[in-house]
Amino acid sequence: MMIDPASAWGSMGIDAGPDPFAQAIYGGAIMGEGAMFALGAIWPIRYLVFFQYLVVYKAFACVAGAAVLLRMEPAPLGGWMVLAGWAFAGLTGAVVFPWKQWQDVEQWYGAQ
Repeated sequence: MMIDPASAWGSMGIDAGPDPFAQAIYGGAIMGEGAMFALGAIWPIRYLVFFQYLVVYKAFACVAGAAVLLRMEPAPLGGWMVLAGWAFAGLTGAVVFPWKQWQDVEQWYGAQ
């Protein structure tokens, strides 16, 4: 997705067009989020805000993506695959984040 975005997206049935600049940046964002997930797996308390960010960011992205895909005829399978990946990341962030311990989280970060 970063080195040859047109081929990567093309393999999922999505035409990246002649200048896949946005698709390359998106590939880099996916790699960056993967690195953050790995860091969160090693040291979850330090990266809790990242998981919270994923819940909000991915929720809005999934709503926007689904709105576009539902209007496409036919919607590319790759689009649904990407959307499923984003939804999985958002749901994982929601599951990992200790919502019931929010006051403790603020204390851990020294926000109280």
